[in-house]
Amino acid sequence: AITMPDKLKLASIVVNAGHVKEHIQMLKQRWGVNRVNVVAHSKGGLDSKHYSMSGSGYLDDIYHLIQIGTPNAGSGTAERFSFLAPIIGLLPWTTEALPNLTETFMANYNALYHPQNYLNGRVIYRTIAGDFRVPDGVMDQMCSWWCGGREGSSSFMAGVICRLYRATHDWTYAEEYALRVKPNDYVVNVESAYVLGT
Repeated sequence: AITMPDKLKLASIVVNAGHVKEHIQMLKQRWGVNRVNVVAHSKGGLDSKHYSMSGSGYLDDIYHLIQIGTPNAGSGTAERFSFLAPIIGLLPWTTEALPNLTETFMANYNALYHPQNYLNGRVIYRTIAGDFRVPDGVMDQMCSWWCGGREGSSSFMAGVICRLYRATHDWTYAEEYALRVKPNDYVVNVESAYVLGT
């Protein structure tokens, strides 16, 4: 398993692709194999895909790359909150990672690294995406419980999460979001995950 060090967990796709490469070399040496199967979640799928593509220093050592909930065309949720990156540098996920997950960034990234031109023919790519619907009222109950009935009273972070959830998942927004992005897991929509056609 590859676990990014804290300072790299939220780095750019390109930086983390180098980290994926280093870990794969270590695993190949440890197990005495030439190729490995990679199962990656969310941005880890983007990092691993970038490493596997032509021109990124790829060493022909991935057999299968299985992405789970990876925003190959970006995330509407990341797009909606990308304004936080320059404003709240205190939150680690607002650094390079959040902007790298936006639909705008991924549209430019995919134009530069078009899957038809850059996906490695020796790697078998597979994608798994989810469609999750929180039953009406469940998140409100969780926020009320977590925040002790008053937003921010339990902890600063709990208050922030509750405010963000309520700001983005009121009935009007949830209805519009579901219509705009179609099936999704609240962060990555299914169409974005399957943009590679795998």
